[in-house]
Amino acid sequence: MTIQDFNSLPESRKKEIIVDAEKLGEYRDKDLARYELFQVDDFFVEVKVSFLFRYRKIANSYSISEIPRVYSDSALKLLV
Repeated sequence: MTIQDFNSLPESRKKEIIVDAEKLGEYRDKDLARYELFQVDDFFVEVKVSFLFRYRKIANSYSISEIPRVYSDSALKLLV
């Protein structure tokens, strides 16, 4: 699956795929949300988990060169 294929899927299908994906890292945005990074095939998916509104949604998808710096250390260590 490519990143373009993933992005064109309905939200419910994306969530099904994330269940089987490997979690590479996470960070917290104050006390409002937690962001988790998962690897799916040769791309990465960021999931936002809101503490305040109690939801979980796909936030972004990235190629390896686009991974936000906040994940770069944990993600790169696991990929090597």
